[in-house]
Amino acid sequence: MILDAQDRIVGHRDLLRVGEVQRVQAGPPIEGLEAQADESAWRQEGQIVVRRPIVQHGQAVGSLIARVDAERIDAAVAQSVRRAGTIIGVGLTLVVGLILLLVARSLRPLGALREGMTRIGAGDLGTRLHVGATNELGLLGALLDEMAQGLQQAQEDRIQKERLDHELAIARDLQKSLLPRELGAPAGHTVAAHYTPAHEVSGDYYDVIPLDAERMALVVADVSGKGVPGLVLMAMLRVMLRSLAQ
Repeated sequence: MILDAQDRIVGHRDLLRVGEVQRVQAGPPIEGLEAQADESAWRQEGQIVVRRPIVQHGQAVGSLIARVDAERIDAAVAQSVRRAGTIIGVGLTLVVGLILLLVARSLRPLGALREGMTRIGAGDLGTRLHVGATNELGLLGALLDEMAQGLQQAQEDRIQKERLDHELAIARDLQKSLLPRELGAPAGHTVAAHYTPAHEVSGDYYDVIPLDAERMALVVADVSGKGVPGLVLMAMLRVMLRSLAQ
């Protein structure tokens, strides 16, 4: 209803009450309800009553009074609270699910790193870590790949060096076998020799070939070239000289 300045009813849904004087006494404010500075709200006989002044040219010329069933308001508030709770619950569920998905995606490279490092630690240096990430984990995976590749290359180089060392050892033994073990000399003469190759295997060659009781052939040769090819040529030279010495 609408009251004038003398609390006379000037507007009401029941037209028969227009003109009556209606004294409205405000009750205690409703707890939790924020009213504006110039209005008041209270509970009365199962209803919520709100009173607000009507101001014209800065002066109060009347007031507006509205009543509504408190149960309807409480039901509407409860429904709004339930709806808000449902929305918040669904939102939190979606947020938590999204966070878990992002965490799972961010931690997925850790599984690849762990599996790859386990295989590398077991000696499989051919393992490559396909992390597929562009963050620090991807950089770590790339560094581990480079490390594994370097270790694999070093291992292959070591195996190759061991094989070459073994072949050179065989070649040194072969070279020693081509040099004379005993230096026989005619009566009244002494023959001695000292041999130090500049490389593991060289083509330098010397020999002492007895001819008869009074004669011997001394051979000193320097094969052009070093290594195994020089050793092969040295062996051929030795065979030819010994077969032709007589």
